[in-house]
Amino acid sequence: MFPILVDLKAINVALVGNGEAALRRLNLLDVDRAKVAVYAPTPLAGLAMAAGERIIRRYPATAELRQYQLLFLAGLAKLEAGNLACAAREAGILVNTEDDAELSDFHVPAIVRRGDLTITVSTGGASPALARILKRRLEGEFGEHWAERVAEVATWRRVWRAQGLGGSEITERTENAMTARGWLS
Repeated sequence: MFPILVDLKAINVALVGNGEAALRRLNLLDVDRAKVAVYAPTPLAGLAMAAGERIIRRYPATAELRQYQLLFLAGLAKLEAGNLACAAREAGILVNTEDDAELSDFHVPAIVRRGDLTITVSTGGASPALARILKRRLEGEFGEHWAERVAEVATWRRVWRAQGLGGSEITERTENAMTARGWLS
């Protein structure tokens, strides 16, 4: 697995599912302000409410899938998920099927967000429970105050870049400043 972060505002995303799993995935996608269409023939009330005008009360047709770059499947029966995943792949779309590594082209890691700081944990689908446990530990070690710290470091970086410093010098100064403040001790 090669970890990347994707700007979900820059691509088209589809989510297919009716239940709680689809609602959880939609909530995660909404945190990143994804452009997401939600296909749900019989959505739970909470999913319908969260999706609002984005809900499409049916499964996507194969031809429709071509307009998306990522497809999330959540809470579907294995056969439905397999058929949709196959159709999406034929259209060149990357697929994530919740809790089914075999049907997934990519995995969604456990995520800790602190402002612009994003920390992820993945086991490559081997143990989502372990990823969640490690996520909880990281949430404790990197509290909400890290959002302010990242903003502060970003300011330092802008100033140092304006002074003409290069990447290695900025890294060294950042590390020295963080050490002096005791941020990682």
